[in-house]
Amino acid sequence: MGLEHLQPIPDDERLLHLTNFPIIMTQINRTQPALVSPDDSTRRLTRIGGVSPDARRFAVSNEVSTIAQFRAVDYGLENCSLQFSLQLPLGAEGLDVGNNASTSTVDVWLLDAPMKLDVARLSWDKRPKRRQLFETMRMPWGSAESGGRSFACPWNSMQSFEFACSTDGQDCQLDFWQDPKRPYLGVTMRQSSSLV
Repeated sequence: MGLEHLQPIPDDERLLHLTNFPIIMTQINRTQPALVSPDDSTRRLTRIGGVSPDARRFAVSNEVSTIAQFRAVDYGLENCSLQFSLQLPLGAEGLDVGNNASTSTVDVWLLDAPMKLDVARLSWDKRPKRRQLFETMRMPWGSAESGGRSFACPWNSMQSFEFACSTDGQDCQLDFWQDPKRPYLGVTMRQSSSLV
């Protein structure tokens, strides 16, 4: 198509990165290895049909891990990093954020899943193989932290991760809903320019 021949415009900051919300986010449970978590548990019927909010649950504990899958969406924005925020915006003090530990240590595993996952079959027993430990993040509640590691994310590729409590034995409990319309809480993938 010739996109590789276009010259980037480095002065326009808006063109140099974007925030990508996961296309799949679901839980697996090691104590219930055959359990398939509902993909759309907030779906409800209305007079005009089914409504599926974009909010997705993020949960990690000693038994539960979260699988998240992202699609790298734009050509030239092929340098990625994970962004993780547990910081509520001003005025959101009354928002229900679940029963979360004050600090959680979370292992982020890169998964062997180059194709879109089938969430109707995804369970602990049928989860993708862990390819490697990507990073370990110490997450204090109320913090905005980004993953330090960058990684290549070729255009239109699937990037798949498992978020699990670290095996270091420290407290670990996170359970909240993240919404792309309120991106202050949860995990996203930041895509940055690979052309400049």
